[in-house]
Amino acid sequence: MIRSIIFIGLVFWSFQMRSQESEFSNLGEITDAFYSALSESDSAKRSDQFSKLFTKNAQITAVVDRGGLSKTKNGTWQEFLQKSNSFYQSYAPTYLELEREVEYYLDLATVHSIAQQTATDKSTGKIHQQKMWIQLDLVFQSNRWFIANAIWTHQIGSIQINKALLQDTLWHNESTD
Repeated sequence: MIRSIIFIGLVFWSFQMRSQESEFSNLGEITDAFYSALSESDSAKRSDQFSKLFTKNAQITAVVDRGGLSKTKNGTWQEFLQKSNSFYQSYAPTYLELEREVEYYLDLATVHSIAQQTATDKSTGKIHQQKMWIQLDLVFQSNRWFIANAIWTHQIGSIQINKALLQDTLWHNESTD
């Protein structure tokens, strides 16, 4: 009888521990949740999702092409949400991740991702598509990953983003080995 009680107690404790496992404990979960949050049309839900994904002072930087000149727009994730409200009022965006490369060491990680953004104009139904290079810098704290920095750019002109994550673009200084 005592063995049965102990066994039931251990099973119950095991289920409790599993239910307490942190959300975003792996890089795939938080990357997928990032794309889901970017696709969220309701501003309150988007804000709630971002608050769960990003560190308090995380930065977002967008590199945009303006007639052949690259310009950056950056700020905290809260500022990004405020500044992007007009975009979300006009468009319903969705994101499809096409490629992913992950680099990590202990509690630091970088996710390089290529995504297809599809933005549907809410007033006309016209669909706009573009490919984007998105990089997420993450830290592992409190048994889960948080985004500390996000930076992205869209495909510019005829310079293709396809296959941008090829290994031959890596550089290594062998004199330091």
